[in-house]
Order: sequence, then structure tokens, then C-alpha cells
Amino acid sequence: MVAIVDYGMGNLKSVYNALDILGHEADLVNDPSKLQNYDHVILPGVGSFRVCMENLRKIGFDQAVIEFVQTGNPLMGVCLGMQILASNGYEDGETKGLNLIPGEVKKFSTDDLSIKIPHVGWNDVEFKWTDNPLGKGVKNKDTFYFTHSFYFLCSDKNHVIAETNHGVNFTSAVFRDNIFATQFHPEKSQEMGLRLFKNFISWKP
Repeated sequence: MVAIVDYGMGNLKSVYNALDILGHEADLVNDPSKLQNYDHVILPGVGSFRVCMENLRKIGFDQAVIEFVQTGNPLMGVCLGMQILASNGYEDGETKGLNLIPGEVKKFSTDDLSIKIPHVGWNDVEFKWTDNPLGKGVKNKDTFYFTHSFYFLCSDKNHVIAETNHGVNFTSAVFRDNIFATQFHPEKSQEMGLRLFKNFISWKP
């Protein structure tokens, strides 16, 4: 069974619908004590790093997500759900993240007026995986859908499993042990996005 973490913000319905298209059952879970009942968890997110972490801590999902990862079962973050895996974010001031993948989340900065911020739309993703089951059927430099103004700067480059260029190269997916997360939205990325979800649901780290 798959749990989609419901902490009061995020693209819950579209993620749920994507899994439904694949024929997989999923539950929207708003009780952190029930997270351990699932073998796969998806952590979505849309909005502010600060507000997201405040909501998680208020409900108790921050610790619940950390404890779920410690079981060794797979966690997938999507967009802001990837960013909050970091140590710190700098949207609306500095905020501590879940610190599951060390690094910082910073705003794009460029003097090039041709580079639009936020980064919205389709863009190529250059994956770095080799023989990773999450990449089954996903071609290098396939295109995925993005919408964000901040990017994840990993402390350890070994955790960067994909990059994308938007004025600068930035981390578009991270991987560590039983954690996989994407800056882009698989649920809005048509066939390739569905394939990533399918691979994640079948994944046994």
C-alpha cells in the first residue's frame, strides 16, 4: 500500500490520480501515527518551504517521515517534498528541513533577463543512474514538467541523481539509500512521469 502524506498543502489529488491511472491503490494519510502501516510513502508539496515545515511540525509529520525512512521502506518526495528533505531552506528566511539529504535550498539568481524565474514548463532531465530500478524505461534527457523558484544544493554530489539546466545546472532529482525525490512533477509529466511512479511503487531498496 502507498501513503500520500496529507499535511494541508500540496498537489495531493493529482498525485493520487496519477497512481489511480496506474491501477495502484493509495491513501491520503493525515495521521502521522499511521504512516508506519504503509510500505511506500509519497511526500508531495507545493508552496513555501517555511510554511510546509511549519505544517509538518504542527501535525507531527516531520518526525513520522524521518521514522518511516529509518524502517528502510521507500520514500519519494515531489517538488517541495524534495526540497524539505534538505538541512535548510531560505524561502522567507532560514528554516530547518528534515535533514534526510544534507544540503540547502536557495533561490535561483541570474542577471540574464532571458532566464525566467520561476522556472515553469517542460525541460530536459539528465539522469545519472546506472542499473537503478527507478530508471527502468526512463531515457536520459527525457522532458518533465517543472514549476519552482528555488533549487536544492546538495552537500554530497553523490546524492544528485539528475540535473537540469535553467541558466545554471541544478539538481532535479536526488537519491539516497531508500529515498528518491524529484524537483519536477511526475504527476504532470505524462507518460514518463507515470513510469517513474510505477518504478517507485515496485522499488524494494
